[in-house]
Amino acid sequence: MNHTKKICCGMAALMLCIGCLTGCGANTQETAETASSSSSAAESSETAETTQTARSEAEQSASESDAKSALTQFLEGCKNSDTDAILSVADYRGLQQALDGDAFDETQFQEDLRAKLCDGFESYTIGEVTRSAEDLADFNEMTGQFREALSEDSEEPEDADTQRCIDYLLTLMQPADDRCVYAVTVTTDGTDSTDEIALLRYGDAWQLDLVSQAAQAILSRDAESGGTE
Repeated sequence: MNHTKKICCGMAALMLCIGCLTGCGANTQETAETASSSSSAAESSETAETTQTARSEAEQSASESDAKSALTQFLEGCKNSDTDAILSVADYRGLQQALDGDAFDETQFQEDLRAKLCDGFESYTIGEVTRSAEDLADFNEMTGQFREALSEDSEEPEDADTQRCIDYLLTLMQPADDRCVYAVTVTTDGTDSTDEIALLRYGDAWQLDLVSQAAQAILSRDAESGGTE
């Protein structure tokens, strides 16, 4: 199996595992079990715990609001054929440049992006969000393991095109600070379809998770170029 196909098959397996994350991580709270604790200490602890819970809920709500704003910007960009809005939260240009190399053409890229994401796009509805600290930890652990495996792979890529795609994948597979998954229903040419769109937060910025899309695109490119097993 050639190098590109090998790394992307591994990526596909990784993304399958990530896609199966349930998002149902439970929140746990520590309780005082010391019999000698006074009632005043218990009340103080409860007050502090309530304050912390309220602060956490407020932070979570603000974070989800920011993620939803980024997703809305992307979907509005699709609806209005605004590629600048799309690219501000989804690095499709970087992916295409990795695929095309010196053959990358900005005009053609813009046309293809509109054809893929904007043509026939009529409306959208953003549904429920799934957000779990456990899912985020699993995502970061699995992407970290794959990045480590790539860095330790002693097999040299066949060509510069393959190395360029590997380098791009590595830029995507960075540990995230947060992760939200939204159910989104899109109406295209009169037909409704519902799917999940994942967003990752790095610092203060939210962006679409393109890891699985990048792996699929590179696998497709490899197949079209006649990659051999």
